[in-house]
Amino acid sequence: LAQCYSKHCVNLGLIPDPSVMVSLQTGWYHVTASNSFSLLPLLLTIREHQKSFNDKGPLTSLRLCPTPDSDLRFSDPLTDANARSIRGILELCDSLKELDLSGVGLGSKGVLEIGLGIKHSQSIQMARLRGNPRGFAGFANPKVIKAVTDSDLLCLDISENHLDYSILKLYHKNKKNLHC
Repeated sequence: LAQCYSKHCVNLGLIPDPSVMVSLQTGWYHVTASNSFSLLPLLLTIREHQKSFNDKGPLTSLRLCPTPDSDLRFSDPLTDANARSIRGILELCDSLKELDLSGVGLGSKGVLEIGLGIKHSQSIQMARLRGNPRGFAGFANPKVIKAVTDSDLLCLDISENHLDYSILKLYHKNKKNLHC
């Protein structure tokens, strides 16, 4: 899998994320990627080897680390692009149970992508999206609320996103067993 990931990086002219390479090479269940790198090569690798990922279950947890020195007052275009890749990973990978995008600078478009990915995921149980205040409008978007509350998600952390009580109430109202 690491060779396939590396091949996709080369084909796209992207630098491979060293932590993703290590995770794929060693078969770890938990992947911690850096937001300094594109996740598109990982998505392409999972798409190419979907049966292997779903049979062996090598990916149960995905965490995206914030870019060092990132300014969370502004959404990061790479973060929103990575959110689209994560949406694809959520839709393809039947073993992914946990997603952590805390403090990565998701914008409204990124939040929408993640919400739609959660809706179509067969396995996601926990999503940590705390500390992404630039995604405020995305969290308040009725499409995102419906997507998340229609999913099988059990735990959603959307704290520290400057959401008022009326928005949080919509999440709880539509899904009683969702722990926020």
